[in-house]
Amino acid sequence: MAVNFPPSFPDKQALLAACAICANDCYYFDRKVGYKSYIRELRDLRMEESNNQAGIQYAVYRVIRPGPHKNKSIMAIRGTGSKGSLALNLDLVDPEQILAHFLPGTFGDIEKVSEGWSKVRAAVQVVLSAVGQFTPDYITGHSLGGLIAEVVASDTRTPGFSFNCPGPVALVTETSFLNPATGKWKGLYFEVHLRERDPIAHLNDSHHINRDIVWYGGWDHRMERLVTDIRGKKPSMWCCCGSG
Repeated sequence: MAVNFPPSFPDKQALLAACAICANDCYYFDRKVGYKSYIRELRDLRMEESNNQAGIQYAVYRVIRPGPHKNKSIMAIRGTGSKGSLALNLDLVDPEQILAHFLPGTFGDIEKVSEGWSKVRAAVQVVLSAVGQFTPDYITGHSLGGLIAEVVASDTRTPGFSFNCPGPVALVTETSFLNPATGKWKGLYFEVHLRERDPIAHLNDSHHINRDIVWYGGWDHRMERLVTDIRGKKPSMWCCCGSG
């Protein structure tokens, strides 16, 4: 299994904040919640959803904050931001059991695609290719983007963080997207940060790349709100719980 960054890791809090800001910015590129203090996007390396058949969107950023991580690169993968990426989410789970129950207004008008697993794997392949090309120092993502970040990390051994995402395992079949050669990502620094009452974060929450999850209070799924909590460093929001 992957493991959390150790307490001795240089300025881990700043790296966590930078990755969280990237995971938020890659939705709409609106440069909110700490962008100007921590990161800059490498605009030429951006892939927008409309430019690929897999419906994936990612961006690459450079850390500008002074300290041990300055000039490190971070690839961030967008989560659900449109009906195209909602369809990818639907393909990971049984929407009648889970997503349609929690979010009927959002998911009720989207037809589930029978070839869902191949579509999700196609999205992973797009990101794998990009990581091979750009070799980012870290990888991150929120929601669907976090799930894909975990899968890619298990193949490339790229450290990073995922936020409020389902575990990368099919709910019904329990088929994992993670690299089956678990030795390849054993001991990798990769953290999973989830909300305690977010229903999306609880999907397959025992099947992440790292089961020593960092839990935050509340139910808000939005990445922007989680960035605010991370930058605020509120002790009451944190609880590490290993699940074996």
